Amino acid sequence: MRWLLGNWAFLQLRQFIAYKAEATGVPVVLVDPRNTSRTCSVCGHCARENRKSQSQFHCQQCGFEANADFNAARNLKARGECSDALLCRLEGHASNQAQAPVL
Repeated sequence: MRWLLGNWAFLQLRQFIAYKAEATGVPVVLVDPRNTSRTCSVCGHCARENRKSQSQFHCQQCGFEANADFNAARNLKARGECSDALLCRLEGHASNQAQAPVL
């Protein structure tokens, strides 16, 4: 099963998600995933040393500990909320410009 899921093309997966989300009216916001697994979701400290193992995150600055995937998901959520808020502000102020794409 892992082999099957590991061979998905990310662009194709993104297209499937966008298609299904549009069909149900759910917005999709793309974010840059770089360093989300190394950055503390509490204090923002980013360091390679924050990842003690594949599954454990421990911030060297503030001491926050969590499952690494959970910490990265919190960072992705925060980036998405920030991007979504920026997109909403841009759309509200740009009356004569083309609207920014959702995807």
